[in-house]
Amino acid sequence: MPRVKIEKVDPATFNTRKHELLEKIPIGELTIGQATRAMRLLLGMTQEEYGEKIVGLSRKVVSAIENDQHNPELETLKKIGKPFGFSIGFVQR
Repeated sequence: MPRVKIEKVDPATFNTRKHELLEKIPIGELTIGQATRAMRLLLGMTQEEYGEKIVGLSRKVVSAIENDQHNPELETLKKIGKPFGFSIGFVQR
């Protein structure tokens, strides 16, 4: 299967899509995997690039996270969200 070329988006589109993510993530509209994939694509990176440059994981592990087949550790979640200004915390009720 041929690879799809991933292109970076212009700043206005980036900000619009980032804002959309910021609205969807806190209300649980996306799984961790869906959010990770959306953030990676928004950065214009392949799974391999994202794994090496952002989270320090192999492409295979990034793929497993994106497909909701891997439950990332807290430190990994922090790394995933860092380029978008996300912080990981706990909510008390």
